Amino acid sequence: MKPKSKRWSNVRARLLGPEAGSSVLSLSLGGKWLGMGLLAVGLVSGIALAWFHTHDFLHRLLPFIFLGMGFLLLYLSRFFYKEKFHTKVVEERLALVTEGTGIGVFDIDLRKQTVFASPALLNLFGIPVTAQDINFSAIQQYLPENFLNECIAFFWIKAAEGRIAYEHETSIPAADHGNTGLLIRARIERSKGYPIRLYGACLDITERKVIDSQLISTQHKLNQQLSDLGHLHELSTQLLEIPDLKTQLKTILSTLVQFHGAAMGLISLYDIRKNQLKIGANVGIDLKLLSQVSRFGGTNACIDACLEKSRIIIEDTESSSQFHACRDIALSLGFRAIHCTPLISHQGEVLGTLSIFLPDPRRPTLRECTLADICARKAVLFIERDRAQKDLEDSQGRFEAVLDASGAPFIILEPVRKKREIVNFRWKYINRAAARAFGQLPSELMKHEVLETLSYMSAGSPEFYHCIKVIETQRTSEFDTAYVQGEKTRWFHCIASPIHGGIAIWFADISERIRNEQLLRHSDKRKDEFLATLAHELRNPLAPIQQAAQLLVAAPVTDTQRQWASAVIDRQVKRMGALLDDLLDVPRISRGTLTLKKTLSSVSDIVASAVETALPNIEAKSHHLAVHNNAPSVVLEVDTLRIAQVIANLLNNAAKYTDSGGNIILQTRIHADELIIEVSDNGIGIPSESVSEVFHMFTQLHHTEDRIGGGLGIGLALSKGLIELHGGSISAHSAGLGKGSTFTLKLPVKSDIQSLSPITRFEEETPFETPSRKILIADDNQDALETLGALLIAEGHEVHHAHDGENALRIWHEQHPDVCLLDIGMPKMTGYEVARQIRASAEGSSTLLLALTGWGQSQDRQASLKAGFDHHLTKPVSPKQISQLLKKHSLQDASAPPSPLR
Repeated sequence: MKPKSKRWSNVRARLLGPEAGSSVLSLSLGGKWLGMGLLAVGLVSGIALAWFHTHDFLHRLLPFIFLGMGFLLLYLSRFFYKEKFHTKVVEERLALVTEGTGIGVFDIDLRKQTVFASPALLNLFGIPVTAQDINFSAIQQYLPENFLNECIAFFWIKAAEGRIAYEHETSIPAADHGNTGLLIRARIERSKGYPIRLYGACLDITERKVIDSQLISTQHKLNQQLSDLGHLHELSTQLLEIPDLKTQLKTILSTLVQFHGAAMGLISLYDIRKNQLKIGANVGIDLKLLSQVSRFGGTNACIDACLEKSRIIIEDTESSSQFHACRDIALSLGFRAIHCTPLISHQGEVLGTLSIFLPDPRRPTLRECTLADICARKAVLFIERDRAQKDLEDSQGRFEAVLDASGAPFIILEPVRKKREIVNFRWKYINRAAARAFGQLPSELMKHEVLETLSYMSAGSPEFYHCIKVIETQRTSEFDTAYVQGEKTRWFHCIASPIHGGIAIWFADISERIRNEQLLRHSDKRKDEFLATLAHELRNPLAPIQQAAQLLVAAPVTDTQRQWASAVIDRQVKRMGALLDDLLDVPRISRGTLTLKKTLSSVSDIVASAVETALPNIEAKSHHLAVHNNAPSVVLEVDTLRIAQVIANLLNNAAKYTDSGGNIILQTRIHADELIIEVSDNGIGIPSESVSEVFHMFTQLHHTEDRIGGGLGIGLALSKGLIELHGGSISAHSAGLGKGSTFTLKLPVKSDIQSLSPITRFEEETPFETPSRKILIADDNQDALETLGALLIAEGHEVHHAHDGENALRIWHEQHPDVCLLDIGMPKMTGYEVARQIRASAEGSSTLLLALTGWGQSQDRQASLKAGFDHHLTKPVSPKQISQLLKKHSLQDASAPPSPLR
């Protein structure tokens, strides 16, 4: 065991011997290569010693042991090398940090009064860079005195407080004439309570200071903007609660004056009608100086802002040439600068200006300009709104004035709902015409509900339904409605249109139209009855005429039969002529164109003539006629034939509407310068509702079937017109159906002719024989032409015929007749044209021209006169009528003008 122990001792001695110690020391001090060299020497020496001293197993292991130790030492050398490299890297990175970021490191030994400073710190203060400690007194010359004193004083304060670490911000002058901000972070090391060491870092915070300053400025601006927004929001809230424009503008101006830190402001409004500025609102300006401010505002900044439509700034009123004329006012008011913003509408129209007067000479900031623009826009908004409101009010006022002045009724209704269902309407607007139509005042209806104010209307009425339909369908509707006002009913035509929040209704009073339509329907019915009656009345004479004509051509015919047939034809033709004359007389009376031929006649003669005319009808029905003439000698200045015709009409009317064997009474009397003629009967009478209608045209009383078609219904209308032309009156009275009727006629009697003898009104007529004449008859009706010609030939005249206008004119030139009877409606050339050419000829003035036509209206007569005719004759014309005209024409002087038309 000893040898083994000895071998382990040798190995241990060699591992821990001087070779191993030198290897480790060299490795740690000399580096990797020196350690490897020593390791190799130790390894070789160890192998040699082990090989030559012993051959046992332990000594043979020694080379391997030294080899393992070599590898171990190589590993250790690498380990120490990596640690040294890491330390170097750390030192380099620390240097980069301190140098690149501007952080300076310092270590002050307070006992030795030495300072260690990093290069970054030395460069910051301009001290030469060194790696050695520097004596504190040596660096004092490089440090600013104020900075040094401040740092020492701050250190002793913190030391006295017992602080271990502290921070301190300060600054030193920079090379660019600015300041370099520094942040010092230091730790105090003590010994026995007394500071012996101070170490730490110094950081350049200049950029941070700038950023902090910017942040503070930005925060201040943000706070200012938030404050401005708060004021603007409050301003908007206030403006919504202010009703009038002047107060709104003053509120806006006060807010902007506050934003500028000023005390005075002015809003000037542009008056387009007067082309000048006027004060809209002011703040802080004395009323006595307000007119002067208005003058200078109107001649300088405000006018310029309006003309240029841009912001005008006067930075100093003392030095500005633009404000030279108004410096005294600026001095009296105490301002030195003006900020004037134009008020421009959305359409580009200048509305005025907003001016702020600053107490100091300066230019408004960007914030103030921005706020001025915002306030200007608000002012523009309310000015435009006020103008629009005034325009709307003016327009509405004009509209209401037009509606009130117009005669067309107009209303606006708004619905009254209950659970979304329309239950009523409320008057929202009503013009005076509509109020008059309802018989009330507009104030009595406005704001009230329709069903409460119109008693005749209900929720179920058609009018109410139409109004609801208009709102529900949003479509215009037209309808008619009736409004009962007492005993009178008024009709209205309504046009209802939907509008926002209600319904607008135009309506027109169509009561007159409705009444006219009713009258037209009634007149149409009467017209049909008249036409049927006219046809009946015309057929009555045509039947005997036709029969008499057939009798005349029958063979053999006796002279008595021939005379009887001729008398029948003549009588029936006269009846048809009288019928047509009555039809023409009524419209002539209505137009006032009927001419009366007044003469002096006694009442007895007039009554006798009337009774003679009506007697056949009275006797035909076996009536008893009683005549009581209590004024036989009274003389009237009347148209005898017309008055007799009126009395005869009354007698015929009584005979017609009285049953056979009735009683008819005709009596006359004088009362208060009036002749009263009454015709009474005990006939069927007149219903009370028809008394006022009996004198209307075509009115007939149909109470029994046997009397239908008994006449045209024009006799009483004609009688009324003739009596009124004489200045009298006619009336009817009846106690009712079956109780007869009485017609009373009143005519004025002149006192100066009552005593005249009836004989004085007659004049003897001198007999006169009609000479033979050459007559031209022109008519396209062959039968009428030949029959009239034959009758004139029978009276001894020479007659020539023509069937058209051209032949008539040719025959006139060839024969030169004394008289021309010309039909108006002829072919090729009318009677008017023939008459004009005859009158245009030199020989045509002596020819008697007679118009022969079926048209007898006033305009027809005027047309004949204008064409040159002497007389206008309506068909049928008898030879006797022509002979009377020829007789009158023969009695006239040859030089006298033609007779007037009649």
